[in-house]
Amino acid sequence: MVLWHPPAAEGPSGQGNSSSKGFNGLPLNNHENENASSQMQRRSPYAEAADIIANLVQRNIRCLAFVSARKVADTVARDVKQLLAKVSRTDLVSKVDSYRAGYNQTERRALERRLQRGEISALVCTSALEMGIDVGALDATV
Repeated sequence: MVLWHPPAAEGPSGQGNSSSKGFNGLPLNNHENENASSQMQRRSPYAEAADIIANLVQRNIRCLAFVSARKVADTVARDVKQLLAKVSRTDLVSKVDSYRAGYNQTERRALERRLQRGEISALVCTSALEMGIDVGALDATV
């Protein structure tokens, strides 16, 4: 188990002057300066989750990522796809999807089958993912 605390970034835009860069190119701040300014902000945990999921997908690590709301599930899945496209891994974009309330039963079963068959590497889901379904082999949960 890993607990992650998003790195601090300077300024109201969340982008500082640090030379360290995250996966998606956003600047990171040094921890020693973290308490130095009341302007410090943290990146969104959803942006961090998208980075982590994109990294896992690129390494063929199958995962589920749980989020709190439908809109967030769709947004994080979209962000992961954009990150993969940004690093020229468009071959992996179709292996990322979301699972949430609002899908009809046919759509849900189709996603579950794709997950079981290994056609999906990352599924960003809400609690709508039913307990007890066979999700196949998974390597990580975000």
